[in-house]
Amino acid sequence: MDTFTTIKSGGEGLYKEKGSKFIALAFHVETAGQALDIIAATRKKYFDARHVCYAYLLGAERNIFRTNDDGEPSGTAGKPILGQINSSGLTDVLIIVIRYFGGILLGTGGLIVAYKSAAADAIQNSETEEKIIESTVWIECGYETLNYVMRVIKECQGRVVEQRQEMDCRFTVAIRPSSVNVIRQKMYGVKGVVFKDKQDELLIGTLSREDSKNYYENNLNEDFSSNKDSKKILKENEEEESNTLTLSYSKFTNSKAEFY
Repeated sequence: MDTFTTIKSGGEGLYKEKGSKFIALAFHVETAGQALDIIAATRKKYFDARHVCYAYLLGAERNIFRTNDDGEPSGTAGKPILGQINSSGLTDVLIIVIRYFGGILLGTGGLIVAYKSAAADAIQNSETEEKIIESTVWIECGYETLNYVMRVIKECQGRVVEQRQEMDCRFTVAIRPSSVNVIRQKMYGVKGVVFKDKQDELLIGTLSREDSKNYYENNLNEDFSSNKDSKKILKENEEEESNTLTLSYSKFTNSKAEFY
């Protein structure tokens, strides 16, 4: 999937049971640091509350999370809150539930229902939005291929985040992950064009047509022959009888996701 759903504008929820009041607050956050800052501020604001429990879930892959019961029996507060975030299909979300004790114990089952219900109410009262997951690629080219590069960026619905035009042209482009291989294929074989993403660093431009086709199919697992633009340019390169492969390739390993 190229999109994810998060909270645009946070809402509030409320659940009451046997004199206890559970106030739920939902927030959009993008980092653990942001979440912890909001939690600290909330605890300061509700200093007289018995418990300030929370859960957050981060990242487009929804694999960074943390829960906290803040003195409630283990698993009765943070996990039910996180469960509501999960069941709603949300990410980049923090939900805090503040409890004012009413003098009567609710028991394990009662607490789970209370925190779950308060969190669900806060989500229900929040405004959600769908966001596009974007990858970053870097492109360098000469002025002679600038028009072609800009046309390809537009065709692939890329978004130019940063650009610099001096002796050559350099672009930082945000693009949907599903389009990374498409734009890579269109840039491949274009003389003088450098294409980079987080997985590889590939210097392109002095390949013969046959070498280009073979390398592309063996390393990038794509049908290079389907790219008419690159095929045409490679034919021109072949006429120069270039059989030299200039290649700089390096792998980057993804850091393992952090779980809390």
